[in-house]
Amino acid sequence: MADAIAIRLSSNGIKDVKIYNVSYSHQSYILGDIFRYSGLVIGSPTYSGGLFPPIENLIAAIKNRGLCNRVVATFGSFSWGAQAVKTMNSMLENCRLLNLDNISSV
Repeated sequence: MADAIAIRLSSNGIKDVKIYNVSYSHQSYILGDIFRYSGLVIGSPTYSGGLFPPIENLIAAIKNRGLCNRVVATFGSFSWGAQAVKTMNSMLENCRLLNLDNISSV
């Protein structure tokens, strides 16, 4: 899903798109790039009825470091409940981020 979103963003004129997998990339590298850019897209599967723990930690770090005033969109995968997307949106709600809701038409 992240690759499809990145391709669509690039085709719409966004030149510098970076994709990170929180399972493999250290959080400091991801946060460093978030500091440099004005927008980000965060995706997560629904994991045991909640948010994938590394994504939850990343969002907490975004809030703790004051990485606000950015355009953000969220996406997720799920079978019966979109809890990850709901949780991400809720966590980002108080961070003065312009939320594009969910990316639905990639």
